[in-house]
Amino acid sequence: MDLWDLKHHFELAVDVAAPSCVVQPATGGAVGWVAAQRTGEVVGEAGPLEADAPVWAASLFGFEVRLLVGSVELATYRPLPLQPPVERDLALVLPAGVTAAAVADVLRRTAGPLLERVDVFDEYRGPGGGVPAGHRSVAWHCTFRDPTRTLRDRDVDEV
Repeated sequence: MDLWDLKHHFELAVDVAAPSCVVQPATGGAVGWVAAQRTGEVVGEAGPLEADAPVWAASLFGFEVRLLVGSVELATYRPLPLQPPVERDLALVLPAGVTAAAVADVLRRTAGPLLERVDVFDEYRGPGGGVPAGHRSVAWHCTFRDPTRTLRDRDVDEV
């Protein structure tokens, strides 16, 4: 383990114990890192340690992080779906100023509760391919599911 491995493990621990904190280099010429809240309160430190060790021993590193009880979110689980999904791919040619996120929001509002997931999987820009200058083609993968019944193709086609 070296100093950079320590930093990686320190960042992982801070993400779990105090996710609202930011990891930044230590100040005052010290080697290491600190995790601080936006208020400036330090909740963790990482860096080389001093110990009574033989000269041939490798460097010793360590970190300490206080657990911020109110900041840890509990994981919520839901049962696996019993109904199969219906999947559709949708490609649209958009003007350069229209974001994929804005279109995804419209898709979610329009499709309603049957739309379980929408992901961008392709974007094409460039000459040819039927895309006019100043435009781009964006493709979304949409997953539809009803928790109470199996959807038919025509149910999704109507959406």
